[in-house]
Amino acid sequence: MARQKIDIGVQGNDGTGDSIREAFRKVNENFRDLYAVFGSGDFISSTNLDDFPNTYTSNQIFIVNDLGDQVLAKDLVAGDGIIIDPNGEDGVTITASGGQVISDPRPKLGSPLDAQNLPIGRAADPSVQNALLFNTTHGTTITADALVITKGYADRRYLQSGGGSSSAGQLRVRDEPANQSEYTRAISGYIGGNMNLPNHGFDSGSDGIAFTYNSTGTNAVGLAETVNAGSFVVGRTYKINTVGSTVWTSIGALNNELSTVFTAIGAGSGSGVATPVYHLKYVDDNYVSVHYSADDARSGVDKITVSGGTGTQTLVDAYLDTNLAGNYLSNEALPRKSTVMITLDHLQVQALQTAQTICRQLQSIMLIIPVLPANLICLWQIREMTHRLIRPKVKKVLPLHTHMPQ
Repeated sequence: MARQKIDIGVQGNDGTGDSIREAFRKVNENFRDLYAVFGSGDFISSTNLDDFPNTYTSNQIFIVNDLGDQVLAKDLVAGDGIIIDPNGEDGVTITASGGQVISDPRPKLGSPLDAQNLPIGRAADPSVQNALLFNTTHGTTITADALVITKGYADRRYLQSGGGSSSAGQLRVRDEPANQSEYTRAISGYIGGNMNLPNHGFDSGSDGIAFTYNSTGTNAVGLAETVNAGSFVVGRTYKINTVGSTVWTSIGALNNELSTVFTAIGAGSGSGVATPVYHLKYVDDNYVSVHYSADDARSGVDKITVSGGTGTQTLVDAYLDTNLAGNYLSNEALPRKSTVMITLDHLQVQALQTAQTICRQLQSIMLIIPVLPANLICLWQIREMTHRLIRPKVKKVLPLHTHMPQ
């Protein structure tokens, strides 16, 4: 049926319009037709309204969109530490259960933490397992190196100083190794420009450690075994391999001796040859990155992209000096028992005193008598006797008078 229009007449109460009864009859007829269109009996569903959603489900709420011209049906989703109860008699109840960090399954700080001089304690020791737990919780990829440590952990692992007579008051250094094998590391390969040293045992405290490179085949890209004088790069580290005619002290070395490690201040000249020294940075338990300087390694900048190479490739600690006696590195501290002389008995003291007297007499005679082969042989025999009596673990024997008892 078409919409029935109520005739309101020309003017009020002029008797030309519909009567009140007729007017409301038309109203009823129009509403009946309207409800019949929606098929809802005596009510109209919101899904039939133009600006409401066509469907919605239980526990959704209506919300107006950003433009204010449409009503949307949205789910209430509880975030971390939030509980939503939509079944309350008077409304929806939203409860924050994460008021304490212990209730948050993945707690994070939004800004730097100020402890205000209050203690923070009970941190777990850094380990591969704890780093894995952290990564599983937060979706990160950190290593144990990024975990905090406790004072107790530091005290148990780092050298203490301060003197005194207490058991922890002195610096304690290791005993001499049985051999030099621990200073050589086998390279298993290269991935992503990093060097594979399986189970190398380094951590971030090792960043900057110095090694030289060797290969029985072709060298890896980015690495070299030797560099000739004239080709040294200022700022890079080298180890004297062949002294030759190069004046090493003029380009940064403390001396002109084999195995001296130095940082070049010039390209050099002459026939000398040096071994490049590379510095490592911890990447993970099996990989390290390679750098030209210790500072670059510690900062993680200017990485040398290494790859390839054939044969057996190894790294050797740059401070292993095979010209020195013993199995210590040239730059490490030695325990007292490895540096003091053997205590002499009474007869040895007498023999040394006699040798000292003979030497003085020969030196006086040689001032006025030409140096004879016999005199030189005598001095050599006395020196050899002294060496047999005293055998300190040093590279060079000190002058004879240095060893004489008072």
